[in-house]
Amino acid sequence: MALNERRSNLKIVRVVNVIFALVALSLSFYHLVYNSISLPTNYINSFLAFMFLSFGIEDLLKQEKDKKPFNLYLLASIVLFAVLGAEMLKTLT
Repeated sequence: MALNERRSNLKIVRVVNVIFALVALSLSFYHLVYNSISLPTNYINSFLAFMFLSFGIEDLLKQEKDKKPFNLYLLASIVLFAVLGAEMLKTLT
């Protein structure tokens, strides 16, 4: 991947991450100060899974070639997606 293309992709992912962070902070602030938010667990888990996936992609785009390929954010998103898939299969059967 060309360096300029990688930088532009990194900028896009950073904007998405800032949006995820602002949504999470806004919902947390509203939940703590104003009123309790009653969202189903599947919505919260899917939001967290996509947020961790986006953070992991940003880390991968920032990484140098000498760094390890292991990324905790990607692992967390894979685990959350697996939990969501298991829950979906439970509801279908």
